Amino acid sequence: MNLLKIAIILFTLSLTPALQAAPPFIDYQWTFSAYCLDMAKPALQSAGFKITNSGSSEVVGVQGEYKGVLACPNETEIALFIVSGPDYQKAKILAVRMKQYFSN
Repeated sequence: MNLLKIAIILFTLSLTPALQAAPPFIDYQWTFSAYCLDMAKPALQSAGFKITNSGSSEVVGVQGEYKGVLACPNETEIALFIVSGPDYQKAKILAVRMKQYFSN
Protein backbone atom coordinates (compact mmCIF):
# COMPACT_ATOMS: atom_id res chain seq x y z
CA MET A 1 0.00 0.00 0.00
CA ASN A 2 1.48 3.31 -0.95
CA LEU A 3 1.93 6.25 1.37
CA LEU A 4 -0.92 8.28 -0.16
CA LYS A 5 -3.46 5.49 0.48
CA ILE A 6 -2.28 5.17 4.09
CA ALA A 7 -2.59 8.93 4.59
CA ILE A 8 -6.13 8.95 3.15
CA ILE A 9 -7.20 6.06 5.40
CA LEU A 10 -5.72 7.72 8.50
CA PHE A 11 -7.36 11.04 7.63
CA THR A 12 -10.73 9.33 7.12
CA LEU A 13 -10.44 7.51 10.44
CA SER A 14 -9.62 10.78 12.20
CA LEU A 15 -12.99 12.12 11.10
CA THR A 16 -14.88 9.17 12.61
CA PRO A 17 -17.06 10.47 15.49
CA ALA A 18 -16.42 7.40 17.64
CA LEU A 19 -12.73 8.20 17.68
CA GLN A 20 -13.42 11.82 18.62
CA ALA A 21 -15.84 11.06 21.47
CA ALA A 22 -15.20 12.80 24.76
CA PRO A 23 -14.33 10.51 27.65
CA PRO A 24 -17.11 9.91 30.17
CA PHE A 25 -17.06 11.80 33.45
CA ILE A 26 -17.01 9.44 36.42
CA ASP A 27 -17.50 10.35 40.07
CA TYR A 28 -18.37 8.35 43.17
CA GLN A 29 -19.77 8.76 46.64
CA TRP A 30 -19.78 6.55 49.73
CA THR A 31 -23.42 5.70 50.36
CA PHE A 32 -23.58 3.63 53.54
CA SER A 33 -27.15 2.90 52.47
CA ALA A 34 -28.93 -0.27 51.49
CA TYR A 35 -31.30 1.89 49.42
CA CYS A 36 -28.84 3.03 46.77
CA LEU A 37 -30.94 1.85 43.81
CA ASP A 38 -34.11 3.29 45.35
CA MET A 39 -32.35 6.66 45.47
CA ALA A 40 -30.80 6.33 41.99
CA LYS A 41 -33.94 6.62 39.83
CA PRO A 42 -35.23 9.87 41.41
CA ALA A 43 -31.71 11.33 41.29
CA LEU A 44 -31.41 10.72 37.54
CA GLN A 45 -34.92 12.01 36.87
CA SER A 46 -34.35 15.15 38.96
CA ALA A 47 -31.13 15.79 37.02
CA GLY A 48 -33.19 15.77 33.81
CA PHE A 49 -32.59 12.25 32.53
CA LYS A 50 -35.31 10.06 31.02
CA ILE A 51 -34.97 6.56 32.46
CA THR A 52 -34.30 3.97 29.74
CA ASN A 53 -33.22 0.97 31.78
CA SER A 54 -33.17 -0.16 35.37
CA GLY A 55 -31.13 -3.22 36.29
CA SER A 56 -30.15 -5.05 39.42
CA SER A 57 -27.22 -2.74 40.10
CA GLU A 58 -27.72 0.39 37.96
CA VAL A 59 -30.20 2.86 36.55
CA VAL A 60 -29.61 4.28 33.05
CA GLY A 61 -31.08 7.41 31.52
CA VAL A 62 -30.65 9.75 28.57
CA GLN A 63 -30.79 13.49 28.17
CA GLY A 64 -30.37 14.50 24.55
CA GLU A 65 -26.97 13.27 23.43
CA TYR A 66 -25.91 12.39 26.97
CA LYS A 67 -26.20 9.03 28.72
CA GLY A 68 -26.19 8.86 32.50
CA VAL A 69 -25.65 5.84 34.69
CA LEU A 70 -26.00 5.70 38.42
CA ALA A 71 -24.52 2.39 39.50
CA CYS A 72 -24.66 0.70 42.88
CA PRO A 73 -22.22 -2.22 42.64
CA ASN A 74 -23.41 -5.18 44.69
CA GLU A 75 -22.06 -5.52 48.20
CA THR A 76 -20.24 -2.18 48.15
CA GLU A 77 -20.94 1.09 49.83
CA ILE A 78 -20.20 3.18 46.76
CA ALA A 79 -22.50 4.86 44.27
CA LEU A 80 -20.98 5.59 40.84
CA PHE A 81 -22.11 8.56 38.74
CA ILE A 82 -21.18 8.22 35.06
CA VAL A 83 -22.18 10.53 32.21
CA SER A 84 -20.97 10.34 28.63
CA GLY A 85 -21.68 12.65 25.73
CA PRO A 86 -20.10 14.94 23.17
CA ASP A 87 -18.87 17.58 25.65
CA TYR A 88 -16.84 16.52 28.70
CA GLN A 89 -17.62 19.65 30.72
CA LYS A 90 -21.36 19.29 30.24
CA ALA A 91 -21.09 15.59 31.14
CA LYS A 92 -19.30 16.64 34.32
CA ILE A 93 -22.04 19.15 35.18
CA LEU A 94 -24.74 16.52 34.66
CA ALA A 95 -22.89 13.94 36.79
CA VAL A 96 -22.38 16.44 39.61
CA ARG A 97 -26.09 17.32 39.41
CA MET A 98 -27.00 13.61 39.66
CA LYS A 99 -24.75 13.33 42.71
CA GLN A 100 -26.36 16.36 44.36
CA TYR A 101 -29.86 14.97 43.88
CA PHE A 102 -28.71 11.58 45.12
CA SER A 103 -27.32 13.16 48.30
CA ASN A 104 -30.46 15.14 49.14
